[in-house]
Amino acid sequence: MNEKILVVNLLNFKPIKLTEGIYWVGVKDWSRKIFDAFAPLERGTSYNSYLVKGSTSVALIDTVESDFQSEFFEKLESVVNIKDIKYVIMNHAEPDHSGSIPVVMEKASDAKLVTTAFGAKLAKVFYHVPDERIKIVRDGDIIDLGGRTLKFIEAPMLHWPETMFTYLVEDGVLFSCDFFSAHLAEGIWDDDVSDIIEFSKEYWATIMMPFRTNAISALKKISNLKIKMIAPSHGPIIRHPEKILEKYNEWTEGKTDKKVLILYVSMYKHTESIARLLESEFFNRGINVKLYDLVQANLSEVSKNMADSSAIVLAVPTIIGSIHPIPFNYLYLLKLLKPPIKYAGVIITFGWGTSADKQIEELLKDSKIEILDTIKVNVNLSEDNKKQILSLVEKIEAKLRT
Repeated sequence: MNEKILVVNLLNFKPIKLTEGIYWVGVKDWSRKIFDAFAPLERGTSYNSYLVKGSTSVALIDTVESDFQSEFFEKLESVVNIKDIKYVIMNHAEPDHSGSIPVVMEKASDAKLVTTAFGAKLAKVFYHVPDERIKIVRDGDIIDLGGRTLKFIEAPMLHWPETMFTYLVEDGVLFSCDFFSAHLAEGIWDDDVSDIIEFSKEYWATIMMPFRTNAISALKKISNLKIKMIAPSHGPIIRHPEKILEKYNEWTEGKTDKKVLILYVSMYKHTESIARLLESEFFNRGINVKLYDLVQANLSEVSKNMADSSAIVLAVPTIIGSIHPIPFNYLYLLKLLKPPIKYAGVIITFGWGTSADKQIEELLKDSKIEILDTIKVNVNLSEDNKKQILSLVEKIEAKLRT
């Protein structure tokens, strides 16, 4: 076995003491390559679970995916008698957070499952937890663990309707569920990972961005809390919360950079040559530009760049007279994720016929993205086409400079 992997595996079975009486008892999933059959994972992920000990009661905040129960219970049993757990806090019902709830509830036979009213419904559907073992909490409700107080903050649609945060008042720890998360297996603390903000941004773009209104409400709810540490459901624990809070305020406001995202697919190099021409024109004007061949692109990487781009240009070939299916998927992603992109340019390449421009306009019509121009190229760029492309670049540049 590789020495580095061996060290990682040995460390994997140890709980991490965050502060006196508070432990990380989650697991690291180094081998997972895709999440929700949607988002590629470059460096794995983690399923974070936390144990909080008070003088009179013990609370477990979230669990882990059921495939990791052996490691999870080994961690738990090293710091607590599982029968002493009085409360199992379900911040979110999704199986990567709560998949081990049935076994935890069986082993901690006197424990109550603490969740929102909507969470209670999902706990019964997903995990068959009976009514008499569920304690429903609402915004501002508290549980006293003895010298430690858990305060509950409802955060619906971040990103499921039952989601809540749990705030440990005396220690200033916010257990934030998926909010402030990052898909990373490496690192215990945020400062262990030099590019943590990039992974946080990627997570924001693929999970939270469609729910910006709800995110704004959640940030207002927690704005008066004295947050010393953020303990999310995925990725490193954040012991320097100022930076991620600043970034989340920017992202929820829809703040964009003077950046252009170029997405293209090319079957015979014609569309690629157009995309490269666009890239050089923007670059020569000092405009930040990101270029992606969608055949090879990482979906999460593209989504991350949607989160702060001001404009997008789609260079799309036709197939059987219609839009190529790969950019179609990304157009649907634009509609689904609702990024704060303001302007778009559309370039269609075709051989014998096209209706792709109408299809693109239909897909974008509810996005609030202004299409500045649509250009049709019949196989090879004509001189008129080159003038049209230059005009499109100038229109986008003017919008970005204002």
